[in-house]
Amino acid sequence: MYRHLYPRYQIFAAALARDAFHQALEEPGITILAGFQGKQLVSACTLIVIPNATWAGKPAALIENVVTHSDHRQKGHAGKVVNCAVRLAWRVDCIKVLVLGGFNDPAVLGLCAAAGFDQTRYGFELRRDTQPAPARRREALRA
Repeated sequence: MYRHLYPRYQIFAAALARDAFHQALEEPGITILAGFQGKQLVSACTLIVIPNATWAGKPAALIENVVTHSDHRQKGHAGKVVNCAVRLAWRVDCIKVLVLGGFNDPAVLGLCAAAGFDQTRYGFELRRDTQPAPARRREALRA
């Protein structure tokens, strides 16, 4: 699915991808939602529930990495996984659900609007040129 999310970026080794995927599944608060057509994975997203010290301790949620296989786009698959993620966030009493994405992309804007999101805030991003390997990321977070 990574190729369909970022087609112009280099794909990293399958072993690293597997390690990162399993590591994400082990993290409390992270849920990866997947949509299938038959036995084929056609869409997915990641829901991250973040503990919060405000709003009476209710958590916040972030939806990331929404992707649909390029052969299955414009059929509602991404909307279904996003809506499922939102329902799950409400079920665990999140105060809000945030989506960051390519907001200059009409498809992203349409997906978010159809899922009930309002563009009420600005998102800012700061990226590093290189990222640590998945196995080292957890250690870096603990330091």
